[in-house]
Amino acid sequence: MNTTVWAPAAEVTADAPLTYLVYGPEWGSSDGHAPDNVAPVEAKYSQMGIEDRYTLYQDMWGDFQDSNGQWSNEYSTSHYLPEMIALLESTEGPTNGYNMLLMGNSFFKPYANRIGDLAIDAGYAGHTDTVVTRGGDNGWPISFWNDDGAGDIGDEHRLIKATLDAGGVDILGMVPTNPEGIVNPTDGYSEWIHYALQNNPNIKVFISLSPPDFPSIWQQTAETAGFNNMQAAWEAYMYGGVHQTLLELLRDEFPSTTFFTIPTGQAALTLRQMFDDDVLLDDVAFQGLAANSLFTDTKGHQGDIVATTGSLVWLNALYGVDLSAYSYDTGFNTDLKGIAQTVMDEHFGKGLSVHSVPTVGWVGSLALGLSMLVLGLMRVARR
Repeated sequence: MNTTVWAPAAEVTADAPLTYLVYGPEWGSSDGHAPDNVAPVEAKYSQMGIEDRYTLYQDMWGDFQDSNGQWSNEYSTSHYLPEMIALLESTEGPTNGYNMLLMGNSFFKPYANRIGDLAIDAGYAGHTDTVVTRGGDNGWPISFWNDDGAGDIGDEHRLIKATLDAGGVDILGMVPTNPEGIVNPTDGYSEWIHYALQNNPNIKVFISLSPPDFPSIWQQTAETAGFNNMQAAWEAYMYGGVHQTLLELLRDEFPSTTFFTIPTGQAALTLRQMFDDDVLLDDVAFQGLAANSLFTDTKGHQGDIVATTGSLVWLNALYGVDLSAYSYDTGFNTDLKGIAQTVMDEHFGKGLSVHSVPTVGWVGSLALGLSMLVLGLMRVARR
């Protein structure tokens, strides 16, 4: 097949159907019909978190050989048919929307509040969500876990537990924590995941990679951390400290649970760079009112143009919506859907999926340690 004309992997979304493939040759065969050719499709099913809908059987030739070692077609088709039928009968159809529990802080709230409307607009009428947010470090997983006392301080803790107790939660979303404020990287995450799995054994967990704060001094912060710009510093902290370190530890602790990250903060970084380059197609200020500014305050709370773009990133990450074909009107002239799609394409292009983590090497690790320290000090309570 000429994949420049049609690339099957590009058609895979979160609602992709059950796929059952049987190949004659084994993996790595020089035969033109080897199962290696469908590897991009299999990888996309994993990226979408729907690998349970994908079955690949290879080396049918090895199962059906006569006494001379020659492959025989006799009974080959009927041999696999019962298994395929049983799989069809036991598997539910594509989801019409996930039930999500989303907990975080004010750099998480704009996206959590918007994802429901976007999902329903995109055709996922069954989408439901419970959004629990508090400002700054009060929105960390460990804070929600620890604040279980009587009265108002425990309201969010009890709401989260009640939502998980009810079962049926498909996706749990959380935020990164400041490494200066915790003992172990998995503090809070492990506790909530253990609790969630009791009544939601198939729950998937994501971490939203937050936008950097204090945008007016991004360059200074990056250089202090040993990087040329904030883009490099953010990637080292978020992809190294969060996607690699945190998710790797959680995968070791919960090997049967799916974990992934959403590069939410890249929306702010990209739009800020476009603002600096004077290529935005909208008249927006650097800081001001949400409706017509990148940021609403010096802390870096996101204006509508950033929040809308980041929410579209979530839509692609959570539902696999092809944003280039999505008819949603963002209300801006700048191609926010194109920006969000590029963000996710580059995220997956780094080899990031629900099953893989990047490596940063020893040089990157040294820089990462410094960046985590400096960025952590800058990451004070988000209100």
